[in-house]
Amino acid sequence: MKMGMRMGAKLVRKMKPVFEPLEADRRANMKGRSYIYLVIIGVSSQFQGQGFGGKLLEALIEESEQVGIPVYLETSTERNVRMYKGLGFRLLNQITLPVIDVPQWEMVREPRT
Repeated sequence: MKMGMRMGAKLVRKMKPVFEPLEADRRANMKGRSYIYLVIIGVSSQFQGQGFGGKLLEALIEESEQVGIPVYLETSTERNVRMYKGLGFRLLNQITLPVIDVPQWEMVREPRT
């Protein structure tokens, strides 16, 4: 167990330079506000295109509306930006992660109620 914990801590330290810009932007964008953070969402390839992802997002958005707090996310797929905009998300920023050179789009959806 100790070895696994050490390995995990080591990995976190190595990954910090990669993800720190996203964390810093998230803190700045949300400025201490409460929010739902959509870390990752996905549907197995055999079930894609059947509406499961949309149902998951609808449930999350409904929860956001009920509690009156925004949903915040980052996506690395430009195609997803259009989809999220169609669901009421607004683009805040686009950055490229250092070290791994991967683009990220930072988005938020404010509750409408």
